[in-house]
Amino acid sequence: MSPGRHLVVGATGQVGGALLRHLGERGIPALGTGFRRAAEISVDLGDPAALHALLESVRPDVVLLTAAFTHVDGCERNPALSRRVNFEGPAAVSAWAAAHGAQVVFYSTDYVFDGRNGPYSEDDPVHPLSRYGADKRLAEEAVLALGARGLVLRTAWVYSWETAPQNFMQRLALNLAAGETARVPDDQWGNPTYAPDLARATLDLLAAGASGLIHAAGPRTMTRAAFARLIAETFGLPADRVIGVSTQSLGQTAPRPLQAGMKVERLRGLLGWVPCPPESVLPDLARAHPLA
Repeated sequence: MSPGRHLVVGATGQVGGALLRHLGERGIPALGTGFRRAAEISVDLGDPAALHALLESVRPDVVLLTAAFTHVDGCERNPALSRRVNFEGPAAVSAWAAAHGAQVVFYSTDYVFDGRNGPYSEDDPVHPLSRYGADKRLAEEAVLALGARGLVLRTAWVYSWETAPQNFMQRLALNLAAGETARVPDDQWGNPTYAPDLARATLDLLAAGASGLIHAAGPRTMTRAAFARLIAETFGLPADRVIGVSTQSLGQTAPRPLQAGMKVERLRGLLGWVPCPPESVLPDLARAHPLA
């Protein structure tokens, strides 16, 4: 049986854009939506009526929910918006999917953990510290309630080279190339994850009939400052402009999980591979986009 139509909600972002490319390469019919950036279809994940109308019109067999309100401090300051976009939107999609026999893939985060005992496996208890993490966890539960038709992929520190630089890696490299310094937390741990690898893993998991909760991230857990210095060194930029600081000194609104990160053994067992570590990816990006 050939794959049915896929709807990528958030196709103008890193993961959504990579998904559309990989779907096209595999000959799988797909549509992509965006919000505030050019896309085939514009829809606000926080607008249930618009979402329902879109789903009724497209009638997708698979919905890939890459869109989110990811500004962690913004979520803390505007909890109503966070709830609409990060929980109620995915919950509405899940309800539609339950009624129409569709699959849902939802991208979550290691912010569902409190960061006291990482790296974490899928079986570890969650304890989100922030509004962002709490709403993503609620959305996880809504998607997992679909059973075999729900797939939740927790990921972290997603990066790639985008036309509009929205990710930590690209912004840092461009700022260092412009002569700026960067104060970067040296007490936050996570998994840098290359967006095209995450997209490929998603489609491989769907092809394998996977469901449930899977940590889909890069295999290496490192500090944010170590990642920043690796970026600087690989792009031939001065690593001494990366200044390691404590998270507390940054005065951020929302608390962050510190000793976080995720174990990816379940993903490796299902696919036989995991996203590449940053030291394998960054040299190619540096060659393609020289800054030094």
